[in-house]
Amino acid sequence: MQLTLSMAKQVPSKLQMLQLLPCIPAWHHSQNQHSCTLQYSNALPQCSSRVMGSNCYTHGVCLPTALTLTRVPATDRSKMLLKLDGATLLTTDAGSYSLVVTVTNNLGISANSIVTITVAEAGGKPSITLFSPSNDASGVLDINPTQGLKLNSKLQLDSICKGAKPSKVNYMWSCAAEDGSSCTVPAATRAVKQLKMDAAGLINFKRNVLYTFTLTAGFTGSTAVSTATVVVRFTPSPLYVQLTGPSGDVPVDKAFTLDASRSKDPDNPAASLRYEFTCLPQPCFNDPVYTGTRSKASSWTIDPTKLTIGTQYQFAVTVSSTSPNDPRTSTSPVMTVTPKAGNPPTGTVTRFCGYDPNDSKTLLACLPRHNPTEDLVVVLGLDKGFGKAKVLWSIAEPSDKTLQENVNAKGISKTTLTVRPAAFPTAGSMRLLVTMFMPGINGTASITIPLNTPPSCPSPPCFFTDVNSAVFPAYTFVGSVAGWTDADRDTLLYEFGQVRGGKYIAREAAGPSTSYVFKGFEPGSYTLYACSIDTSAARACSTANIKVTEPVVTTAEEKANLVKVAANKIDVAQLASAGDLSAVTSAMQEFASLQSFASKGNSGNAGQGATVAVNQSATADPAVVQKQNALLTTLSTVMNTNDAASMGITLNAAGAVSSGASNLSSSAGSAMLNVVNGYVTANTNAKTTTISNAQVTTATQVTQKGVTAAATSSSSNGNSSSRRRSLLQLATTTTDAGSPSAAFLRLSSATDGLMSLLSAATPSGTTRVSGSQDICFGILR
Repeated sequence: MQLTLSMAKQVPSKLQMLQLLPCIPAWHHSQNQHSCTLQYSNALPQCSSRVMGSNCYTHGVCLPTALTLTRVPATDRSKMLLKLDGATLLTTDAGSYSLVVTVTNNLGISANSIVTITVAEAGGKPSITLFSPSNDASGVLDINPTQGLKLNSKLQLDSICKGAKPSKVNYMWSCAAEDGSSCTVPAATRAVKQLKMDAAGLINFKRNVLYTFTLTAGFTGSTAVSTATVVVRFTPSPLYVQLTGPSGDVPVDKAFTLDASRSKDPDNPAASLRYEFTCLPQPCFNDPVYTGTRSKASSWTIDPTKLTIGTQYQFAVTVSSTSPNDPRTSTSPVMTVTPKAGNPPTGTVTRFCGYDPNDSKTLLACLPRHNPTEDLVVVLGLDKGFGKAKVLWSIAEPSDKTLQENVNAKGISKTTLTVRPAAFPTAGSMRLLVTMFMPGINGTASITIPLNTPPSCPSPPCFFTDVNSAVFPAYTFVGSVAGWTDADRDTLLYEFGQVRGGKYIAREAAGPSTSYVFKGFEPGSYTLYACSIDTSAARACSTANIKVTEPVVTTAEEKANLVKVAANKIDVAQLASAGDLSAVTSAMQEFASLQSFASKGNSGNAGQGATVAVNQSATADPAVVQKQNALLTTLSTVMNTNDAASMGITLNAAGAVSSGASNLSSSAGSAMLNVVNGYVTANTNAKTTTISNAQVTTATQVTQKGVTAAATSSSSNGNSSSRRRSLLQLATTTTDAGSPSAAFLRLSSATDGLMSLLSAATPSGTTRVSGSQDICFGILR
């Protein structure tokens, strides 16, 4: 008789079921007569009891004496399975055991087999870690309670027995506050691997108190546990407080209400707030028992007859959370009210920052701080019944500033006041006061304007280039900025460009990059600039001087070859594929410098004859002309018509190349017209208030050459009606330094998106600018 005892599954843990399989391959007949006995020991002699004895395993605990044998499957009596369940193994000490199975047939012949098993410890303790990003140098995790709390844990796999089904890991979260206050993790979220608490569950946690969250983890059946902790601080948003009501003089015969109902807790908008109104000077009322009317907690209605006439009162409201664990409070700006006999004129002063480009009836929101380099516009809205009041504006604070010389032509006696930058103090704020006059009585209203502080660079150099001099045309100047700061802690953007004729001409729209690669200068000396711009559009600039020197060429042929080689290095296909407007405009400035260089006399011995030769052999070279047309076409595909500043740079690039262009193709002409239309569209949509004379001149030049290129091609094929082009409406204006900008502001929308450039059109349909030069703007349809 042959008997084999094999383990059906390796079992390293007490928590698993042990299966042993005795197999008798030649067990063919009289199977019901066979008996099978399982014995076990740690090497013979066997241990037959659970009592510690000299014959037992050194741990002193043996397997139970009562074991059940079952056949698996029931129809196959050649196999028998011994099962030791997890409960049995839980009561068995860790260690090695010898199991013996003996099979005896009806003839009394026996066979046995022995297998040794090891019962391992029940998993020890798991290893866990917590990971959540800390935004504090001390390791504290700052959480805004409106975002809820989410703490993730990770179980280290190497802390679990290998080769077996892992034991169940039990988790338990707890928390403790540094100030000893109550801290409870909701029961529904305690026994989980990942702790999640929504904003509602965090309402009762104190703000700015350190809470230590602890995760405890252990295997089922084991008392050994691991812990991991994270320290959390709940940082609340400031309470938003807004107080509305009258400002300035109020009539004593009409009650007024101070309303703070728009105040709220940004962390929990539905939360109730506590309102405490204050009045100065004290005592506020001339009636000792009068306290005003509080129809609701957020408002305070006052009878002016209870105030002293002519006294200036300052009202404010302080809002606080009703939660006992939330100490936040916020106080509104002071509202100044002076009770006057009769009915003094009243009104409200507001800032005006323009209309929404997409809705002429919707006002644009003003930035929190006014940029002191720009005009300030404030508007007085007179209350009902005081529409005929006369007004007079003044500066209440600071006292050393006056308005008379620092306003626009409307002066200081209209309901709209435009204050020039010269009137602003260097920092802080300005309070404007408007006095409203009615026969026999007057009233006042005021507004305080917080002022933005422009960026500064206390430690020059603030803008510099990697080199100050280079040889044309194989050069670049890398301009970089450093040391710029902003007192208001705004995020700064940087604009790079060239100073030309005292004007700052941008090469790239403002962005976060602190460096820019300058190209496109022919031999000569130049002044570059970089401007630091804050979120309120205040800017401060620094300059750097560079020099591009003449290359060493002695013949026209050398010069022509130099131009062609440099032009061929501009990879238009790569530029078109990348779609980077900044790279395209930079390449066009570089190409324009080659055009200009080729058209001028050589500083060496080549003379005027060389200039003519170069014009014919370099700029008219088919490859160079193709490059020129490809650049203009690519420019129209990457331009951004939603950004007026970007379109100004795009227009300048088109003007730079087209000014020295020859043999313009039809597609290049179409692209130039598209650029001009994009520039007009962008500035019209943005309601641009200032357009320089130089920009109008550039647009005129690009349009004229674009129309000529497109029209010439159209005529040559005899089918001008098939050209997708229509001219913009023509208009006429007078010539002076300011008229191009003023005219551009009066642009109106035309059919199919075409715009008329200058308004005040005459029946002749002719536009005169800069010496009565005819202008015609067009775009392909």
